[in-house]
Amino acid sequence: MCHLFTNILLILSTFYTLIYLVHGTSMQQYFPEIGNDLTKVTWGHAVNSKQLLEQAIQDNVMMLEADVVMGTVVGGSGDVIPVMAHPPTNTSDLSLKEFLENVLSVTQKGHRCGIKLDFKSIEVVSPSLDELQAHIEQLDFPVMLNADILPGPVASATTPVQADKFLQLCVKQFPESTLSVGWTTQYGGLIFTGSYSQEQVDEMEETLKRNMVTQPVTFPVRAGLAAKSASTLVKLKDNIANSTFTIWSSDGDYVDVDLLRTLIVDVIGRDRVYVDVPTKLMNQLNLTSSEISEFKNSASSTSSSVKAFFVSLITAVLFRSK
Repeated sequence: MCHLFTNILLILSTFYTLIYLVHGTSMQQYFPEIGNDLTKVTWGHAVNSKQLLEQAIQDNVMMLEADVVMGTVVGGSGDVIPVMAHPPTNTSDLSLKEFLENVLSVTQKGHRCGIKLDFKSIEVVSPSLDELQAHIEQLDFPVMLNADILPGPVASATTPVQADKFLQLCVKQFPESTLSVGWTTQYGGLIFTGSYSQEQVDEMEETLKRNMVTQPVTFPVRAGLAAKSASTLVKLKDNIANSTFTIWSSDGDYVDVDLLRTLIVDVIGRDRVYVDVPTKLMNQLNLTSSEISEFKNSASSTSSSVKAFFVSLITAVLFRSK
């Protein structure tokens, strides 16, 4: 009986977390010009230096994606701290602290942008979240925390970031964020076949539920692989409440444009998909076409997400009770 009572309290606690997430500042609220169409969000990539950060702000990019590693600042004290750089580079003219302070400075003056921090190792996560938490009172823009936490297609040799540890740190230290969690991939060049398997999708769902994740989640999926994975990805969409997908691609990846467009518009829905792909592919997708029918309104979408949330929550509680 005591165990059952504990689980009921957990459900009630998570319900109030959901209410906060539903009524808190969403991407649509922060960028009202996109309406309910997440495909209109624009992205900056590897904003890992002062010059690139300044340029991205001048270009009015909505979401600033940047990589964070443990390293040193050029000309600095030599202390090893979170800096903006992509492995194997571990030096930068921009620390995470300076990155955040610059973004805060311009947003407090009326500029609007959000940030997506990309972690390639577990060591940098906790000190980075501490830095975010130190500015929590001022952070009124979208924050995404990204990592590839599970092995994915096609037999990728890249080592994922430790899934449980990453999720536990993010949930505990910065629950105000959106988690961007995906799979390592091997695709492009001579590799042009593959898809996200049911086993890989099931593992992601189980991992999130095992770690009692209730904050918003977006799943970054590689365009060429996602286009061939509609049947498995739609199940993830239905089973994980308050979730979206972020479709990305590398230059040179083979992508079935028609299948990808169908996935975005008809299978998942433009209100549940960010599109962060090279300009050529974006133009081929032609997502501004008048042929695209209107998707369901946000109230209906929110209602579906709430229903799906309780299904996933109850499943998580039962899983924990085993």
